[in-house]
Amino acid sequence: DYEVDLHIYSNDLDDADVAVNILLQVAEAPVIVVEPESFEFGGIDLGEVGEQILTVSNVGNSDLTISDIAVDGDEFTTDFEGEFTLARTESTEFTITFEPQERGVFEGTLTISSNDENNGELNVELTGTGYIQPVIAVNPLEISTNRSVARVVTISNEGDNDLEWDAELEIIAEPGRDRGQRGVRNVGGD
Repeated sequence: DYEVDLHIYSNDLDDADVAVNILLQVAEAPVIVVEPESFEFGGIDLGEVGEQILTVSNVGNSDLTISDIAVDGDEFTTDFEGEFTLARTESTEFTITFEPQERGVFEGTLTISSNDENNGELNVELTGTGYIQPVIAVNPLEISTNRSVARVVTISNEGDNDLEWDAELEIIAEPGRDRGQRGVRNVGGD
């Protein structure tokens, strides 16, 4: 308990000093704080793992017991290993992982159960997107002609991430003529 007197001084001749008694009673209680309050993993390629750190702190004035950390969402996991206690002003870190197994947007919830009376179950929102790495598609794969003519080769990306490409002409067989007239014209890419 904390007790103070607040003195209010004035030019009142009868009450030049008015005292207000203030009594603050601080209850013993743990208070949980997490940082960050939500996770956005962004885009992660299929087969890759995104990791972020969750910090759990006790800003209260008595021991905070974390009894469980549960994850709802198959693509998200944590390295929580079991119940533990944080003394006042202590904190600890956990790794939260996102490992998409298929293409798409994923959402999950991390729920922390503790003895904090005001936040017995604290939810942390999780989001991430599963991407397919760039996949080049070229059509046609072969061109045969008996005369000099422009042909279109279509290059496309069947993945989600940007496809970066370049082209050059490799002469495999040449009957000794028109070497200087061959070339590749880039009409799109990157």
